[in-house]
Amino acid sequence: MTLRKALLGERRLPGGGLSDALAALRDIEPVPPLLYALLYGTGGPRFAELGTDWQLVDEHGEALPAEALGKIFEARLFGNGPDVLAAEWRWVAGAEHAVLVILTDPAASDPPVSASPSSDGSRTAPPEDARREQQPADTTDTADTTDTTACWVRENSYLLWGSARPLTESTALPAGLGWARFQQDRVSPFVAPVTGFTERARAALPSFEVFVAEPRYGNIVPADELLCGAAVPASFPAQEA
Repeated sequence: MTLRKALLGERRLPGGGLSDALAALRDIEPVPPLLYALLYGTGGPRFAELGTDWQLVDEHGEALPAEALGKIFEARLFGNGPDVLAAEWRWVAGAEHAVLVILTDPAASDPPVSASPSSDGSRTAPPEDARREQQPADTTDTADTTDTTACWVRENSYLLWGSARPLTESTALPAGLGWARFQQDRVSPFVAPVTGFTERARAALPSFEVFVAEPRYGNIVPADELLCGAAVPASFPAQEA
């Protein structure tokens, strides 16, 4: 597989209740490019959008009521922006802290790094000299308590159940950013943020897999994965409901 260099930054933020934890994001500088939310609650998982003043809104732009927020026990806000490959804010009910993870591209023009399998099937980092040249130094920014780690990433995606359909019979699928309805026999219907659809098709959420070089042998090992945007058309046959 082909990997590219990146920097993984992690910052602890106030936790507590979901509303209070979201409100704490107002004070973050620079503003993290968080666009959507994947919420897990007692009624099942659902997607939402991050609206003005850090409120969670549904596919119609309506703020989620306090009753719905009270049933959520885990939340992941995600998105991307200029020079930011992916950003995720992670909150779990009862935890003292939320975590903001930012994946940045230190040099978009740099060539990719190739991780090739060794004789025993493991994948190893480039030679030591190349690693020193290609891997940025680890740093810790004490000013904003962000821990930054040099890493490598590759693009990935998660296929969603069913095929993208318009929210209602009288609307069309969004060619730009918007929402679509998904339905398939084995799962409950749900809606998800999508982009780039002109006809009914399968959809996949884009993400970045993160790898780091473990210190003892220099092997590249998986360390994290971040969602980074709305679902895009996937090259799979459309499914009937």
